[in-house]
Amino acid sequence: MVRAVASAPGKLVILGEYAVLANAPALVMAVDRRCRAEIRTSKNSVCHLRSMAEAERQVIFRRRARSGLALVDRVVDAYPASNGAGWRGVLDSSGLHREGRKLGLGSSAAALTAWCGAWLACMGQGIAAARPDALQGFIETHKAWQGGTGSGLDVAASFHGGVIRFQLDEETGAQVDRAKMPDGVGFVSVFVRTSASTQKHLKQFRARAAESPASAAFWMDSLNRLAETGIGRAMADDADGFLDTIRDYAGGLQALGEWMGAAIFTPEHLQMLELAERFGLAYKVSGAGGGDLGLAFGVDPEALAGFRKAADERYDTINLAVDPLGLDVEIVDR
Repeated sequence: MVRAVASAPGKLVILGEYAVLANAPALVMAVDRRCRAEIRTSKNSVCHLRSMAEAERQVIFRRRARSGLALVDRVVDAYPASNGAGWRGVLDSSGLHREGRKLGLGSSAAALTAWCGAWLACMGQGIAAARPDALQGFIETHKAWQGGTGSGLDVAASFHGGVIRFQLDEETGAQVDRAKMPDGVGFVSVFVRTSASTQKHLKQFRARAAESPASAAFWMDSLNRLAETGIGRAMADDADGFLDTIRDYAGGLQALGEWMGAAIFTPEHLQMLELAERFGLAYKVSGAGGGDLGLAFGVDPEALAGFRKAADERYDTINLAVDPLGLDVEIVDR
């Protein structure tokens, strides 16, 4: 029997939301909340799956049957095993949820990345990091599972870890380069106690863009230029310039939401924006908006601490840090 264990981190989008869909760059951070997967082969054709996310679920089924968990079934279809043996698996993304609600840390991408890594290793298809096509394959599998939406930046962050510059290329697919946050800039993450649907917001954007392609191009060009500028300032350790870009990108997302007819900045996020401004911090949503997480950035530790204390009186601040480790896979038994 073979037992493989894998884990992959969640993510925060620092810059590039929406514009990344139009081939703009995005600045993405892997964070120290990880999804874990474990798979071991069994001696019969029966499969056991235990998943932990918003709630715990267990299912037993025959090898060629469906588990009923779409993520698992999609991976099994994308990377079919050569033998007919059964397996026992555990998929735990509970660390990327709170009280039955997702936090907006890319839990689906982290779960898929971890499960793919464990599945490939357990079924004798190699360690994912050694496969040159692994990331693009994971992105395509995730996109198919998500109904064709999304850029894949969350999968890339889970796969690579650290801080990355992600950009789509129409010919070669995802392009990933190492990046960084500017020295001296800290952040506070705030969960506003409502979970958002990224797919819903992206579908709204695409529907609006189909109605008015010229306006969509204007918004994407504006956000593209800001993302490029912000990433350049981060790489150059221009802390003040980076914070200015965060503020400008937040304003761009608010305007984009009004054009889309979607609340990218919900009333809760607007409250946190106002609070951050009182402490001299820059604030924006992380991801497609509509709930989930917001990020307050600054260079003054006392201002960040004051914001954290005040924000905790209304919502939930989440302690997060950069996770330098991406997908980690180990074959522990043979």
